[in-house]
Amino acid sequence: MSGSGNSGIAVPLYRHALELRPDAHATELGRASYLEVSLHRHVQESMGSVSDIDDQPWMNWDRRIVLVDSLIDLHFRFRMRREVLYLCWNIIDRYMTRRVITSREYKLLGCSALWIAAKAMDNNDRVPSAEELSRCCRYRYYSDAFVHMEVNILRTLGWILRYPTAEEWLQMLCHSPAPHNEEVEVLHSARFIMEITLYYREFIGYSPSAIALASLTLARRVCGKERRVLEETQECLEVVQHLDDRLSEIDEVELSEILIEKYSSDYYLNAAARVVEYYEQGGRFIGASHFGLDRDANR
Repeated sequence: MSGSGNSGIAVPLYRHALELRPDAHATELGRASYLEVSLHRHVQESMGSVSDIDDQPWMNWDRRIVLVDSLIDLHFRFRMRREVLYLCWNIIDRYMTRRVITSREYKLLGCSALWIAAKAMDNNDRVPSAEELSRCCRYRYYSDAFVHMEVNILRTLGWILRYPTAEEWLQMLCHSPAPHNEEVEVLHSARFIMEITLYYREFIGYSPSAIALASLTLARRVCGKERRVLEETQECLEVVQHLDDRLSEIDEVELSEILIEKYSSDYYLNAAARVVEYYEQGGRFIGASHFGLDRDANR
């Protein structure tokens, strides 16, 4: 590995680390089965552990909320791809599963993870320099600190970066052939709901496919669309229930102002207001009885 000043590790090395390369099992299983098995294996190997993160000596989950806000703001400021934000948090959770960090290192870890994710998944002109990251952190960390943390993260994770993010799953679910091609208001509402999952402890253990499907399922309910019960898995409905519980307490639990502002723009068709209004008026998701998640409709 080699780095150069504020650039850190070269972008082409990340492209190599992202590849899902075939192995000896590819021919034996066939391409479709191999890809399915590979994705499942990579998801299982690329998840953070809530219990290990809990063991961080200084860990306070309110600190996570503050860091999510900071990274959403930074991600939006540099106009990075949506997938970058989810890969960033996967990197953070995996690193904290394997290494003990200090309270002071938390934001350094977060910004370095965003830097890594941007190099791995975005265009070069959207990747900030270490000096820009230092400036965004009001020079709390020198630019060299980001380069050192970058190397430390990659070594800790064994250069395994490939992770099918929730955003990628959502795009696949929404852009399927008709009749499953979703309307734009549903897509943006799902994106708003899906970013809420980054803030809270209870969502860390769920697969990105379940996070995406649950967010889409709830967004369709909010937008008055018919349910697709046959597509709803147990894991999906568990995530829906967590989201429904969080959003139903919207009067007592304030949602992030940064997240609300982001999804209140014309570009996102004011998705934040649509979801918030639904729950402020008493809306709830109706669960699936065959999964034991019956819920009363309050609207």
